[in-house]
Amino acid sequence: MSSQPPLAFIIYAREDEPFRAELKAQLLPMERAGQLRVWTDRELIAGEHWEPAIKEKLKSADIILLLVSTDYFSSDYIHEVELKEAIERHNRGEARVLPVIVRPCDWEIDPVVSSLQVLPTDGNPVNDPSKWHTRETAWVDVVRGVRRTLQQLQAERAQAEAAAEKKRNAAEQQAQTEAERSRRAEQARAQAETRAQAEAEKRRQKALKKAEAEEQPFFPRRRALYALGTALLAALLYWAWPKPEYAATSSPQHEALRADWAAAKQANTIPAYRQFLSAHAEGLERDTAQQQLAALEQKFLAHRTDAFNLLNDGLASPALAHLDSMLRIWPGHSALLDARTLIQDGMPQEAAGMVKKAGIAHTIPIN
Repeated sequence: MSSQPPLAFIIYAREDEPFRAELKAQLLPMERAGQLRVWTDRELIAGEHWEPAIKEKLKSADIILLLVSTDYFSSDYIHEVELKEAIERHNRGEARVLPVIVRPCDWEIDPVVSSLQVLPTDGNPVNDPSKWHTRETAWVDVVRGVRRTLQQLQAERAQAEAAAEKKRNAAEQQAQTEAERSRRAEQARAQAETRAQAEAEKRRQKALKKAEAEEQPFFPRRRALYALGTALLAALLYWAWPKPEYAATSSPQHEALRADWAAAKQANTIPAYRQFLSAHAEGLERDTAQQQLAALEQKFLAHRTDAFNLLNDGLASPALAHLDSMLRIWPGHSALLDARTLIQDGMPQEAAGMVKKAGIAHTIPIN
């Protein structure tokens, strides 16, 4: 997740420069609060190639503001270059285009502007004294509309990120299942190969015994030695033979281990894997449990960092998505539950402090 605030790009005609300056000033409190960055062509540095710079900022903007007037409709560059790129990104869901009616014009017949939600309210022009008590009142209405759009955009992106995280988790689980299936198939192949080798050796020894008996029927001691060698080889093959994952036994200890491992995999949480490793530190599936635990701890840390940063920025809604992901990994975590309560009470900074106290998962020892 980017640490920079969302970027707002202002498209305007040169004749509407005073309106651009007023809007920039009205958005300054959001910039100072770290909630928004505002860019116009006035930010260009002397000697800089203006067209590549404008296109680059336009392609990275989150909100694109159109200052609509009769001169806006007269600008070929706006409609052939800037507006075309803006609408394409709006239709792909990469940005939001917000028309701002600054001077009276017949904007309702324009297919682009009329299809979008315009500002100020009801499309009343900013400079129309019959609709606004003061011009500043109109700009406040515009800024509030920008803030609402920004909050909606951030919430949608948080939902999309949560869905992507869920999809990634499912893909990881599928990959682990496939890896386990391959491991078992390889184990079965190795066991079959070992059995085949043992059978071949058994047949060879039998043939040797038979040949020895036919060639030297009066040497029982040699036949006894061959028999002893065959027995020793069979014993060595038995101990070298890979054992199944669980012994074919019905002892209470093995039944308990199988039940605990099934419960840990079903829960798929940090406490579940820790409880399994605490009870079966030297048992079967130890390595797999440790790998699963390490993966969950890494996810926990990543969500904790994102939630902490979002809460410090005052973005409670996206932070809640990360808290929910953390609670799925570590159910019942008291610090995270307290953080959710603080967010619901409108105290994001206090919630950030509680998330910070949640601890780093992999440094907390197994009880």
